[in-house]
Amino acid sequence: LSALPWVVGTPLAGNALNSIAFNGSYYVAVGDGAAVFTAPYSYTSSGGVTAWNQVTSLPFGAGTNLNSVVYDGSEFVILGDDGSITISGDLVNWIARTAIGGAPALNALAYAGGPVYIAVGDGGAIYRNTVSGITSAWTAVNSGTVQDLYGVSYVNGMFVAVGAAGTLLTSSDGITWTAQTSNTNNNLRHVAFGLTGAGAGSYVAVGDAGTVVSSTDGIAWTSQAIPTTQSFYSVCFGPDFQFIAVGTAGTLAYSATGTDGSWSVANAGSIDLYSIVPADVFIAVGAAGTNVSGK
Repeated sequence: LSALPWVVGTPLAGNALNSIAFNGSYYVAVGDGAAVFTAPYSYTSSGGVTAWNQVTSLPFGAGTNLNSVVYDGSEFVILGDDGSITISGDLVNWIARTAIGGAPALNALAYAGGPVYIAVGDGGAIYRNTVSGITSAWTAVNSGTVQDLYGVSYVNGMFVAVGAAGTLLTSSDGITWTAQTSNTNNNLRHVAFGLTGAGAGSYVAVGDAGTVVSSTDGIAWTSQAIPTTQSFYSVCFGPDFQFIAVGTAGTLAYSATGTDGSWSVANAGSIDLYSIVPADVFIAVGAAGTNVSGK
């Protein structure tokens, strides 16, 4: 994958696309100005999809900025920066669910089986919901920090939240959070986990100014040397057994191990990329409706 050219698709909208999710059959991308796009997966098609379709019947206003989308095993769940929650199981009918009331700007959503949903946002905000379909109120959780939280993932049986000034928190249940030393003062944006060989695994968190930190246990983190100062907004570990991070100016970095000295840098277009999803066809989305694919 890393050695192949990436396909730059026709921009989907004038607004930023902030997040993308995949359920094995369909991609869903969401962004600013209530942008929601869906596409069926097609390995043989250019760009990895047959066509993108914009969803126009939505239970929120046109000014709503959508920051995160996840798939929970039966439904796609969208988080707005205003705390709005919208779900769909068929990609046709989108239903408003219990919003996160009184919250600051919310930035990211994660899902763990159980179910447990975790949303994070500015000022160290963390909210938790454990009802399937999100039909009950969210509970505020003490994060132990006032730093803005930009990303959260459920990886390898653990929630990992990352944010401003190198903030990195871990939790096994989404209730009790422990601050870990990330060994960076730069903003961290996203985290992924991958099995990198012989049963060994690595957590990788990425952020501003080419920041990449990694850990084998989620507790002790080491800063990595990356041959770029471009900022990274998202990282994933794919079925091709490598980490891929995406960021500003179409920059992507890839590594089979996530360890120091193993990273190479390439480009997928020249527009900022904010989110990438791993599949047989990797798709990343970003500023001004940008979408790129690699396989």
